[in-house]
Amino acid sequence: MPKEATYTIEEKTSILHTERETCCTILLGKTYLTYVYTSVTLDKVYLVKHFDIRKTALGKTDFDEILYDLFIKKSKSYRIGIDTYKNLLLPTIIDSKDCLKLFESMYETFIDETIQYDIIDNEKKIYYAIDTQIKKLLTSSTIDIKCFNSGTALLKTYPSVLNSNKKVVAFVSIKDEIGMLSVYEDKNLLLHQTYPFLTPTDILYQLLSIKKNKINDQEMMVYLHGENNSVTQTYDLLKNYFKQVSYLPRIQNIEYPEDIEKVPAHFFYNVFSLATCEL
Repeated sequence: MPKEATYTIEEKTSILHTERETCCTILLGKTYLTYVYTSVTLDKVYLVKHFDIRKTALGKTDFDEILYDLFIKKSKSYRIGIDTYKNLLLPTIIDSKDCLKLFESMYETFIDETIQYDIIDNEKKIYYAIDTQIKKLLTSSTIDIKCFNSGTALLKTYPSVLNSNKKVVAFVSIKDEIGMLSVYEDKNLLLHQTYPFLTPTDILYQLLSIKKNKINDQEMMVYLHGENNSVTQTYDLLKNYFKQVSYLPRIQNIEYPEDIEKVPAHFFYNVFSLATCEL
């Protein structure tokens, strides 16, 4: 794992030393690892560290180094969100066995993958596949770690941004090896799709297909977030076709470190949502 973080955003170190209890959240993708320390009330962020791991294969010693960090050992709870493009949003009323059949009919699953699900709300749950070895590495320590789909926290947080004046609101999460498109119509989740690779042109095509013959420009809003350079490229492209495109602002009602302003507001939305939502 890289010795130096690509981004470090923190309060005065003394705050972490004097705070009796913290919560730790880790977000893991193929090309990055981000971890955050928050208050136990989940309304204050003390520290954010983001590592670029595109040239590094993480192993057990890397996870041990992270999980046995002094501050992590002090934490009261631990969450890990994992990126996976194999996921399927389903109604909660569908039986678990039938959900698995639907999932396996849509995706080819392998012996080294584990299928599990998260509850989004009373009506929806999301099934997804994660690497079994990664899960073993994360859960083999003495620390009690709970694993989630990285998209689960987004689907729990996006509704707070919905505007009653917009008939359709689309959220696009862009990362190096994965992209997520979530669309709400009249505040109801219409679509949540994850892609193994999502270019600005792909995003444009998907959004135009949703907009076609359905609504006018004033009724649709598009939000973008992510640390990837293509977020800006996507924004510039979409502005040519949609009147209302914006970078997603930071989650409200959270106290952030003073130097959070050194990164754009749409950075780290996924890890902040994972760290602060109810799971």
